[in-house]
Amino acid sequence: MENIKRKALLVISFGTSHMDTRQKTIEACEKRLRDRFPDCDFYRSWTSKMIIKKLKTRDNEEVLYPSQALDLLLEKGYKEVYIQSLHLICGEEYNKMMNIIDNYRHKFDKILVGRPLLTSLEDYDYVTDLIKEVSLEDTKLDLKRSASVWMGHGTEHQAHASYAAIDYRLSRNSIKAYLATVEGYPEIEDMIFFLKKDGIEKIHLRPFLLVAGDHAKNDMAGDDESFKTILEERGKNVSFELKGLGEYDFVRSLILKHANEAVYVS
Repeated sequence: MENIKRKALLVISFGTSHMDTRQKTIEACEKRLRDRFPDCDFYRSWTSKMIIKKLKTRDNEEVLYPSQALDLLLEKGYKEVYIQSLHLICGEEYNKMMNIIDNYRHKFDKILVGRPLLTSLEDYDYVTDLIKEVSLEDTKLDLKRSASVWMGHGTEHQAHASYAAIDYRLSRNSIKAYLATVEGYPEIEDMIFFLKKDGIEKIHLRPFLLVAGDHAKNDMAGDDESFKTILEERGKNVSFELKGLGEYDFVRSLILKHANEAVYVS
């Protein structure tokens, strides 16, 4: 039977197995998108097969991989598909998603895709302004010796320059904030060099991640070889907040803007 609405909204993210942050980030972003496109039926998809499998085993919850989701939309008879990525950069996960979508470009009447959070130069300036706003709050009690430090995932993909581009903007605009990654550049030792150079002693850690899940709880704030413990070993006074980027209305608004500017792939 042909679907009544004929249009589907497919929101694709990496995914998370941490339900506390999922509700505040992924699902909050999805809600903004669902409210914006009420004439579309909503579907969710994740690009992490490992997390999809974990949820199925642990909670018996089924989240579809992008190819499975698109197959389902075909089966249900949708003609138009609006896809919004919740990935932060045009990196490995986003490109994997786009390669899958490319296989379906002639199977629907229309496919439109909204770009990741950091794509245009305007996006970088926009996110830098968010970091500035948050960092001013973090450092207001000790402007000279304190700073916010943002931990990103990092990547070996060519899009790794995205993180350095944000870090450069922070430095260029004299914002009391630094960015380092778990897997890529800038590394934590690069950041520590500048912390020492700038006389920073008090640090408030924040995740530069859509969700405050495993990486935020362990690689950033954990008690075993984390950003927190490494900085404490260097004599820094460290506090942290487990708040994913998806919790900020500022970020949700940028994602919504990208959805409104979605481009045709078929």
